Amino acid sequence: MYHAMVKRIARKNLLRVNNKEFGALLGDCAPNIHHRFVGRHALGSERHDRAALARCWFDRLGRLGVIPLAAVTGLWLWKQRRIAKLLRRRSPAERA
Repeated sequence: MYHAMVKRIARKNLLRVNNKEFGALLGDCAPNIHHRFVGRHALGSERHDRAALARCWFDRLGRLGVIPLAAVTGLWLWKQRRIAKLLRRRSPAERA
């Protein structure tokens, strides 16, 4: 039951990112959130509070214009952590 609830929340939050509902998402985050986006690219980094998440990641996400960010292709829970495997959607311009 717990895992299903956490997965539903994680999917809802990724939809919020894709819909640029950053304020609503930040309002649901704990003040001391630990957010890590893994990868050697412009979005790959780690944040340790809500202000850093808003300033360093959501702002960068908007500037880069990579929204919609992704579709969830896998979601796992491990030691109170959510691990999501994402598939980035390419824009029509990128597909041409």
